Amino acid sequence: FVVNPDVLVPRQETELLVDMTLRLYSPTNGNHVLIADVGTGSGAIAISIAHHLPHAIIFATDISTQALTVANVNSQMHGVSNQVQFIHGDLLIPLTEPVDLILSNPPYIKTTQISSLAQEVRSEPVLALDGGKDGLSVTRRIFDQSAKYLKAKGRILVEISPEQRHNVLQIAKTTF
Repeated sequence: FVVNPDVLVPRQETELLVDMTLRLYSPTNGNHVLIADVGTGSGAIAISIAHHLPHAIIFATDISTQALTVANVNSQMHGVSNQVQFIHGDLLIPLTEPVDLILSNPPYIKTTQISSLAQEVRSEPVLALDGGKDGLSVTRRIFDQSAKYLKAKGRILVEISPEQRHNVLQIAKTTF
C-alpha cells in the first residue's frame, strides 16, 4: 500500500478488522454484502476486504480529501476500484443507503496521550489519532449514527485500545 504523511501507516492490529470481516462473510458464499469503512485513510481495510470478498460493495468514507486521494491510488493499484466507492464526508453521513457492516479504525488515543506517542506515530495525521478527552469521541459518533445507516441484524467492528473495552461495550449497550 502507498502511504504518505496524509494517512496512518497500516498496522498489524488493524488486520484484525479484515480477518474478522472475512470470518463473518465467507468469500465463497457469493452473498452481496454492503460494507462501510469509516475513516478509510489509505484504504487498506476496504481494499483488503474487496480483494477477498468479490461480491462485496464497500463505501469508504473519510473527511480528508488528501487521504481519499491516497486510497484511490491504492484501490487502482490493487484492482478493486470497481468495488470500493470513496466518499468525502464525516463518518457515516455521506452514505445513501444502510449497510450490513460498519468497520472503522477511528482515532482512539486520548488527546493528552498524543504527545507521549512514539515519534513515528506522532508524525502521522493528528486527525487520525486524536479521539478526544477519553479517546472515544469518534467511536461514540459512529455508534450514534449507526442507527440510521446499519441494516437490521447488521454489525459494527471498531478498533479500540484494550483499556477502552468496557466503555465501548457500554456505548454499544446504550445504542442498541
